[in-house]
Amino acid sequence: MIAPTSLIILTYNCLRYTQACLLSISQHSPHCEVIVVDNASSDGTPAYLAEQAGLKLILNPQNKGYAAGNNQGLAISQGQFLLLLNNDVIVTPHWLEHMLAHFEKHPRLGIIGPRTNCISGAQQLNLDYDPWDIVSINAVAEQRARHFSGQLSKTQRVAGFAMLLRREVYQTIGGLDEQFGTGNFEDDDYCQRALQAGYEIGIAEDAFIHHFGSVSFLENGIDYKAQMETNRRLFFSKWGTNTPSAYLPSWPEVQRLLPRGFTDVLDLGCKSGKFGAALKQRDPHFQLTGIESNPALAAEARLIYDQLLECPLESDWSLADQRFDAVVFNGSLEICRQPGDLLKKVQSYLKSDGIIIVNVANACYWPLLKKWLGGKWDYREGALPEKGQLRFYTSQDLVIMFESCGLMVERWYATPGYSPTDGLTLEKAEKMLQELGINNRLSDEAGVARWIGIGGPKKTQAPRQKRYGIRQPVVYWENPSSDQPILLNPDIPSTTTLLPESNITIHCGRPEQIHLNSGTFVHLARLSGNPTLSLEGLERLKAMDHIWVDSEDLQKTLLERGFSPEQTSFLPLIGPEWSTEQTAELRHQLWHLCEKLKLLRS
Repeated sequence: MIAPTSLIILTYNCLRYTQACLLSISQHSPHCEVIVVDNASSDGTPAYLAEQAGLKLILNPQNKGYAAGNNQGLAISQGQFLLLLNNDVIVTPHWLEHMLAHFEKHPRLGIIGPRTNCISGAQQLNLDYDPWDIVSINAVAEQRARHFSGQLSKTQRVAGFAMLLRREVYQTIGGLDEQFGTGNFEDDDYCQRALQAGYEIGIAEDAFIHHFGSVSFLENGIDYKAQMETNRRLFFSKWGTNTPSAYLPSWPEVQRLLPRGFTDVLDLGCKSGKFGAALKQRDPHFQLTGIESNPALAAEARLIYDQLLECPLESDWSLADQRFDAVVFNGSLEICRQPGDLLKKVQSYLKSDGIIIVNVANACYWPLLKKWLGGKWDYREGALPEKGQLRFYTSQDLVIMFESCGLMVERWYATPGYSPTDGLTLEKAEKMLQELGINNRLSDEAGVARWIGIGGPKKTQAPRQKRYGIRQPVVYWENPSSDQPILLNPDIPSTTTLLPESNITIHCGRPEQIHLNSGTFVHLARLSGNPTLSLEGLERLKAMDHIWVDSEDLQKTLLERGFSPEQTSFLPLIGPEWSTEQTAELRHQLWHLCEKLKLLRS
């Protein structure tokens, strides 16, 4: 029996989408209170709604905007749970039951959202089906319900297209902020307020609904980009932070560099704690200490981190006699006036075999270089160069800085970004530098968005290698739509410590989506039909030691593009929703691949 739930649906024209939405609700959630607020539609929507039995209907004589319209619905709702639902969605079998079940398991859970095909942020899945084919939509939902039954991912934001909350949350923090008008960022704002009130936010991995996406903006001729930018500035001015938590990265590339067993982590410049939340999701045994100077972000991070200091990084902070397995700088060295002094200071907080991980933007990244060469030093919110950024680094700068601080760089990773296609312009830029006496091959680094380095004090290299010592590879299945790779061999004990280079990542996606870099990784590239590879995709694949593909056509294409037969192998792909037998067979094949990989390494 579904707990009493009120669905609040806002309409503004787009009649056919409203009809499809209400039909799916009548089929899959017939016992809910359905409240529809119409914002002065002119396409026959009010007349259609008036004919529908069982609706609570509010007809506004003018468009009150997204936030105000939803607040009208919330004000007359009677449900124990309240759901803000867009009219351009199609709900699926048991979608609501799956989401409501998580509230019973998680007492502090205040807001939850489903997975979908089209949305900003962590809820989106990369799927391919006919958006008007109800059978296909329901099949996707039923597969996810089976495969991810009872699974919840903690997050810091869910999108307002389908936001389910306890009535208690509404009673505590009120309705949506009507300053945001037509729409955008009111859901980010609401989640921020809920987090500050002490509630948790989650994504129901076992609930899926279809979302057409931005239909009201498109069909009503509203300038989506202009509205987005206006509300972005409003959000920034209200919260005093340059980026909403939802859009702050969780740095999966850095997560993978933390060896298993290295659970005591000092996160310098932790922002809202999204990186820490991802680590806790991976292993609740992580003991996290964070330092953040922004009060609004620190308030959010305090809900996640075991210990949090709210102070500038370069202030006189102290952690007494604490020692850490890893100290992490995710973008924080770029805002330091004396980064070398900070690197020297944190060494005293490392365990004898501890590591330091730095993650910085590359000063030679081509989109940045074009700005420098064009004289556009425009520091913007959430962009490169970012507001507040004081320093820019090349890989050579970082090596020199590490060595001057008594540190040793064990390994550098290049995170690919936009690869220059305007080669002539790049060639001209190199000539300009040569005329100034600077001999820099820009083409070697222009496609690198960020440098990620791992190292530590020189004297600790030998003991750390001993602690890492394991030769058994661990296999991950990486889905581009999720920050959390799925461990395919969970039989490895959780206490096992792994070398970062012993990890094998099975990547499900196009080569252009590969976010990993040189090192020993395995990738499966899923392409349908006649595969085409961009120059960018080829370059990323060539950085891999070996490539396993699930398409014979793709393997043929790689061979035609200059890859050697020894560099590629074929493995039929089993989809992410496997049966027990399929999973066992895939693991069996993967372990054979691991043995081959050991030979490649030797």
